Amino acid sequence: MDSIKDQNITSFSIRVDDLKQQLENTLSSIKSLKSSSQTKSTKSELRKLENEIFNTARNLTSLNMEINTLKLSYNQNLKRLDELESELSKLNDKFVSGSVNLQLNDSKSVDENTNLIKLKLYQSIGLKFNSHTQEVLILNKKKNNVSLLKIDDTYSEYFISNFIWDNI
Repeated sequence: MDSIKDQNITSFSIRVDDLKQQLENTLSSIKSLKSSSQTKSTKSELRKLENEIFNTARNLTSLNMEINTLKLSYNQNLKRLDELESELSKLNDKFVSGSVNLQLNDSKSVDENTNLIKLKLYQSIGLKFNSHTQEVLILNKKKNNVSLLKIDDTYSEYFISNFIWDNI
């Protein structure tokens, strides 16, 4: 029995020695891996990837916020568009009813309206009429100049129009 025990002890002892050798080899491999440049570069790459993941998550959050802002703006613009379309429809209805009323007016009021529109146009380009003195005041804003033209029958329409256009 002792011989079996001795054999078992010897076999266990050999086994323990083998395991010790394996442990030393493994520890040595771990130390060499820890100090190797490949491990350091792998760690560096992992840190870079973690930073990229963080930046991507931050950018996605910003993009999501911007999308929500754009959706809100879009909805507000749609609401404003509906309001403007409604207002345009009302104005169109008023215009159509106004043009019907305008057609019903006599030709004298139509002529007065066209003359009034012409006077407003002339005033907007720098002309002012004085019907009592038969004079036209011409304002040139670019040249900072004022010209006066007395209108009488001695001037032709061609001369009057050229004079006005040259001095505007």
